[in-house]
Amino acid sequence: MKTLNALLALGLFGVTGSALAQDANSFDVLGIKIGMTREQAEKKLKGEFPALQLVETSSYRESPGVQKTLARLKFYSERMTVFLHFTPLTGKVFSIYRIEHIGDRYKPETWTPFETLQKAFDKKYGAPTFISPYGPVHFVVFDKNGTLTKAKPCNESQIPRGFSKTDERCGVELAYKWRQGGSGQQYKGFADGLEMTLTDHSMVNDEMKNVDMKADEINKQKREQSVGNKAPKL
Repeated sequence: MKTLNALLALGLFGVTGSALAQDANSFDVLGIKIGMTREQAEKKLKGEFPALQLVETSSYRESPGVQKTLARLKFYSERMTVFLHFTPLTGKVFSIYRIEHIGDRYKPETWTPFETLQKAFDKKYGAPTFISPYGPVHFVVFDKNGTLTKAKPCNESQIPRGFSKTDERCGVELAYKWRQGGSGQQYKGFADGLEMTLTDHSMVNDEMKNVDMKADEINKQKREQSVGNKAPKL
């Protein structure tokens, strides 16, 4: 089973003291942090993981308050897929979703024990504050003020929800789960892959408020123009 080499490849070592203290601002996925611009994120990925190639670019649908701006980037390599989600107005990363093969199918000798992965995640991100039975999925949850909490996460999945409003209490959430390499009893507790996501819900909620304000102003201008156009000539 892989241990040290797997964890080095996963970017789970080289932990800073702030990460050990579970500071939401110190969290990253593959070196990508919440709030990065497209240029910063791409530079980091290309520098650290040259095998990852940009394969898909998605844009927001134009609507009142939102222009046709960057919504999501998808990077792909043989062993890893990474999705970066961006806010429509400020163009900053608000969610990172990572899917990775950390072993080879039908080759148990390349798989990693769940326990080894958990220790590595605990060392980088701190102990989980909530564990969902579905998966199971492990979470480290912060409220909107950046305070660690044992409250139920706002998105009880390791798959990001995209740009959508959540409860006002919500802040940064890290979610992760392992994929078991085989279905047999002898493979129980060994992983050949993982999924994880890091999302800042408070960032999304703040951006949504600005989008709504902008949309209200645009709709107000349209109504005023419509009334003006219908006014009788004197």
